[in-house]
Amino acid sequence: MQVININEGRNGEMLRKCKELYGYSAFTAKVREYEKETGSLEAALKKAIEYCCQHDIIKEFLENHAQEVMSMLMTEFNLDDCIAVRIEEDREEIAQKAFAKGLPLDVIRDITGLDMDKIKTLATVQSK
Repeated sequence: MQVININEGRNGEMLRKCKELYGYSAFTAKVREYEKETGSLEAALKKAIEYCCQHDIIKEFLENHAQEVMSMLMTEFNLDDCIAVRIEEDREEIAQKAFAKGLPLDVIRDITGLDMDKIKTLATVQSK
């Protein structure tokens, strides 16, 4: 798989050949610029959308999808949070399997690191 950097100042020849890639690159550069200026992602997005529409940069797309763009970009993806949730789910699954095998709750606590209240809740759910 090949990844190509289309950030401002990179791969200019490719951006000149593809209006949509150029527009996306210009839009993201404006968002970054305005975020530094305003300190707010939401304000930066609004200003970048307005700027791009005024300067015919992916204008039609932004006019038709501005709200979707705002919603998508305001929803911050946090890898650390995703990993933490996954680890917690794995620990709970291990606890449930250990409970099903008849291991004592204190052993399950030692294996999983879950607190006893959580283990008791999982045990209650599993026994239903």
